[in-house]
Amino acid sequence: MSRRAQGDYFSIFTKKDATGNQPTQDGKLKINAEMLEAMTDIARSQQMDGQPIDISVGLGFWVQTAKESGEKYMRGKPSVFVTDDMEEKLKQLHDHVAQSSDQSISNSDDDLEIPF
Repeated sequence: MSRRAQGDYFSIFTKKDATGNQPTQDGKLKINAEMLEAMTDIARSQQMDGQPIDISVGLGFWVQTAKESGEKYMRGKPSVFVTDDMEEKLKQLHDHVAQSSDQSISNSDDDLEIPF
């Protein structure tokens, strides 16, 4: 089943003292564990298909007004979409890795030595 991983809200503020090539707005986007896992899943799926890794992060924004200063700023929220196709490829990869791991464990059981 496809899923949308959502990140934490973040804010973009106007920098009144920006000069030259400095950005006039700034903020920080934090990537939480859920989004990082989804982005890694997308990258693995693309890699399995021989595609270049290219992950789209959706950004939604709302204009807000600061309570104390009355200044406008933007509040944003990121998200990443993992499709059913990507989920199926990851399941196949997981099953393959688990099967390989089980085989290596069963082969090594015969060679076990007790160290005493």
